[in-house]
Amino acid sequence: MAVDWADTSAEHVIRVVMVSQTNLNDQLGELDGVELSGSSVEWGYYTDLRCGGKLRVRGEGWKRGTFLRIYHDMPDYGFSETLGTYIVANDNGSEENGTWVYELELKSTLQMFVEDKLKRPWVIAKGASVIDCLKQVIGGSGAHSMRKTLASLEGSTDTKVEVDTSLSEEKQANTAQIMKAGQGRLECMFALCSMSNNRLDVNEWGNPTIAKRRNLASTEAKYRIDLADARGVVVDGSLKRTTDWLSIPDTVVVEHTYTKEGEGGNSSSEQVELYGEAHVAASDSHAVANRGYSIVHFESLQNLNPKTSQRANEEAQRSLKLQTTELVEWELETTYLPLRAGDVVELVVHSGPTEYRGVRKCFVKDAEVELQHMTMKLTLKETASGDKGDD
Repeated sequence: MAVDWADTSAEHVIRVVMVSQTNLNDQLGELDGVELSGSSVEWGYYTDLRCGGKLRVRGEGWKRGTFLRIYHDMPDYGFSETLGTYIVANDNGSEENGTWVYELELKSTLQMFVEDKLKRPWVIAKGASVIDCLKQVIGGSGAHSMRKTLASLEGSTDTKVEVDTSLSEEKQANTAQIMKAGQGRLECMFALCSMSNNRLDVNEWGNPTIAKRRNLASTEAKYRIDLADARGVVVDGSLKRTTDWLSIPDTVVVEHTYTKEGEGGNSSSEQVELYGEAHVAASDSHAVANRGYSIVHFESLQNLNPKTSQRANEEAQRSLKLQTTELVEWELETTYLPLRAGDVVELVVHSGPTEYRGVRKCFVKDAEVELQHMTMKLTLKETASGDKGDD
């Protein structure tokens, strides 16, 4: 039976199970003493750990050191899902009427790679297999639950790292790079994914996932949230909109400094500074003549080839397109929806300035679920805003 997400009378059941810290498939029993008041889980598209949460537990039910997996069931619809698998980052507690109450901080299993640092420098050659490098990063770590079955990261039902099979042309590092001694393994994993146009994530079972970066603007929407729907899921008065249109620059200037070697054996070298410049169209609302003042975005270029003024102007023009794309985000509170960071939705807005009305295609930037009442706080970023930086 399909779930009616607007059904506010449906029962939600939260179960928390302890999981072995050395084998994520080994569940050790349900956690007693969970208090849903003050407990929540969250996801973030731009956060390094991708997900986390907090769990309030009364008594000594938690077996110290175990990981926790949270399940969400809706018996009325026969629906069940796993919200996530987490490391317990701290177990701060206080005594209340003779019983200890713990505020467990939950972090994704990617936390296992944050403080686990490289003991020696590691050179990644251009053209190296990103998947093989990821095997080395994980296999050399202390994350026992991740590195037991690394013989194959593809085609195995027991794999600990999921790899999207559409990545066959994306699996080689496009540049050489040196990972320094003392660098965290998670940082290395992000670098490898960046070199190969992949995105690192973690699934609900606590396993890392590697997948080709999606074009969110062309991704089909998973859900439509209509603010005027009589059976809608949005809490009245919770909608907020933020934009950066007042701070959008009208001018971009780029600068590149390099050393020019003199001609002949006795000629000295000199420092050369190249500048490029680009402006919005005179008809643009951000143009100086229309706004009444100028906002200049300035950036330094590390590399420029060829080293000419024309090339610098081209780089300025390229940057101008990024810097003048308006960033639009929406915040709202809803009843529970099966949405995670990166999911694409359509938000239908009927009021406010005409520039922001209509169907707004967005992706979930941040989501938080309050586990007692199963309400969600969502931050949606419009896909037309683009990405001024990722991961």
